[in-house]
Amino acid sequence: MESRHFAAARIVTLALGFLVLLPPSGSQAATTGHAKMVTWSCSGTPCPWGPRTSNPALVWPAALSPLTRRLGYETSAPVYLPARAAMGVKITVNRGRARIYAGPRSATSHRILATLAAGQSHRIDRLYSDEVVSVQADTAFRYTIARSKVPARPLPKQKEIVRCADTRSCEVVESVTAYWRCTGSDCSWAAWVGHVVSWPWWAAYESNDRFGFHSRTVYSAQGDTLYPYMAAWADGCQVTAVTGRVLIVEWQRGTDEWRETLLAPGETHVIDLVDSEDSALIESPDNGSAFSVRLNNCEPKPRGGGTYAGQVPLREVLIETRSPCARRASRRRADTAAFEHERWSPSPFTGASAPYSSLSS
Repeated sequence: MESRHFAAARIVTLALGFLVLLPPSGSQAATTGHAKMVTWSCSGTPCPWGPRTSNPALVWPAALSPLTRRLGYETSAPVYLPARAAMGVKITVNRGRARIYAGPRSATSHRILATLAAGQSHRIDRLYSDEVVSVQADTAFRYTIARSKVPARPLPKQKEIVRCADTRSCEVVESVTAYWRCTGSDCSWAAWVGHVVSWPWWAAYESNDRFGFHSRTVYSAQGDTLYPYMAAWADGCQVTAVTGRVLIVEWQRGTDEWRETLLAPGETHVIDLVDSEDSALIESPDNGSAFSVRLNNCEPKPRGGGTYAGQVPLREVLIETRSPCARRASRRRADTAAFEHERWSPSPFTGASAPYSSLSS
């Protein structure tokens, strides 16, 4: 029979052994893996990135209850982690590069929390309750995620902000996906792809007015014409980046020279056209993603001068008040009338413009 001394020693030993097995307060459970190629497939509305797109992304463990839906898309694997599960998560990139995004699932663009190279980490400590987190890249990467045992709560949902692509009615203007299709003499090159702020047809131009294979007209993913090239009224327009990286191009349409200003979220630039410059463009940088901006003193004006006395131009009235078939016919007649008007305008160039990618390629 054990003596009381040895029995006590055994109890202490067992207790110490038990304590060793317990994880210390605030410890983390780590998971290592590699990014998978994930596909976003359009299954509803809206689908601003086209019917289908793919890129490498971190697929979250099922135990965290990740999601597969955003906007009108369904992802082939769960890449969106709700804020309540993402708070306190530490993400380390072991190989390659990746970006951590956060935002509401109803938003067309998400802000970048961090861009990580191999060996770098980021702990998620500030999210709003309606946001989701994703980790994506252009190429493959390996990662480690560690969850903190210390509970953390996301911030209350942000005040609702009016977000849309209409430059005249939205508090925050979101970019649209743009395709610069060749309209010049040598069209063997594929379309340039990016994101832009598009303006009313009567206030901006749809092409860059350049020559050869640099001559491009801008279209949406659905094939509609976009008008990203602001006319001279852009002078004095104040642009503040809200989400994503924003490139502002100031130039003279049709030329091969321009000035560019890159904005990170929170930064502001006032467009200042100098000398012969007569146009500006708000777009994503090369290989950039969707973005959103706040605009001040950017009221669009007729690109050929004159005024509409604050009223919607006749063309927009015709298009918006008729049946779908009548709208198409009205658009054709209005396009023809606009072309005939511009043929005889003093300017030798008529409707053309493109984003920085279209300028620099």
